[in-house]
Amino acid sequence: MDKRAGAGLAVVAVAVAATIALSDRPVDRPDASVPPAQMAAQAFRLENGLEVELVTGPCGERSAIVLLFEIGADHDPAGRSGMAHVIERMIAADAEGGDREVPAGTDHIAQSVRVDGDAVLSELDAIATRIAAPPITDDALARARHDVLAGVAARHGGDAALTASSFAVESVRPSRGEGFRGGVLAEVEAITPDELAAFWRAHLAPVNARLVVMGAFDPAATRARIEAAFAGLPPGSEAPLREPGNSSVTGTLVMGDAPAALAIAAGAPAFSDPLYPAFLVLAARLAAGHGAELTWEATYDAIARPEAWLATAALTPGVPGEVAAERLRGETTALVARPLSAEDVCPCR
Repeated sequence: MDKRAGAGLAVVAVAVAATIALSDRPVDRPDASVPPAQMAAQAFRLENGLEVELVTGPCGERSAIVLLFEIGADHDPAGRSGMAHVIERMIAADAEGGDREVPAGTDHIAQSVRVDGDAVLSELDAIATRIAAPPITDDALARARHDVLAGVAARHGGDAALTASSFAVESVRPSRGEGFRGGVLAEVEAITPDELAAFWRAHLAPVNARLVVMGAFDPAATRARIEAAFAGLPPGSEAPLREPGNSSVTGTLVMGDAPAALAIAAGAPAFSDPLYPAFLVLAARLAAGHGAELTWEATYDAIARPEAWLATAALTPGVPGEVAAERLRGETTALVARPLSAEDVCPCR
């Protein structure tokens, strides 16, 4: 194992905060003996900048539609940390029903839905309508703001585990523009319908978007519908990035008089970094444990949280935060130091 890859998980920041009950999540191990399905793909770009990929093949009777905007929390306007999450909640509320998700991160807002094959065209129409006429009303903004502020409160003491995790990640990958993951309370409260509409129409637009349809559908009819529904939309403009965050720090931050949760974070390399594959191997090893009796849970989410790896644990009553943090550092370091083995292959695939 490359020693530089191990160093990426050895330099960590720790946040200890005040109640958590962790549950074990099994690691999915794909069957390498099963050959991949044969798929047919086509990609094209509309004149307004929308990138489209259509992938058909034997993957069940349903289809998945994903619209990815390359706009996220790193693009929130100055003084409005949390706007991307407000938009996330408004899209989710407007598109309720069905098998759908609307996640947002530092560099993206996505909406995905799984539908029966005969519903693909109508769902594409609904998505195009949402781009053309964002569902912004005073009531919709109030509901979305309420949800985002609840998340802000959870990250600042309301939920011990989430608070510890958030501050740990902020230590190694600080949010841009003096923001904070999930948003800043006063800045979320200050968002107005007019500025939200201006940002949405300018940037949640074709020039910043990629549309992917995968599954059992008619590719010719689907392409024709996309061209009809999306080609006339204004292209929009790229959103400027917020200023870089403050320098990362390491050490232990203890919050509150009776902390109950512990988190360690390590910054992840960029996807383009030659060390990224080695990082994935280490992250998968730490998640699996490989026979070690773990009292903590390690996670890395390349979609929702690509910037950092996390290990979280409940803090035993009476055990000082620094003592628990040092133990967790030692256990993770010991797992990272193990030689590469066959056990490392499946979990990281």
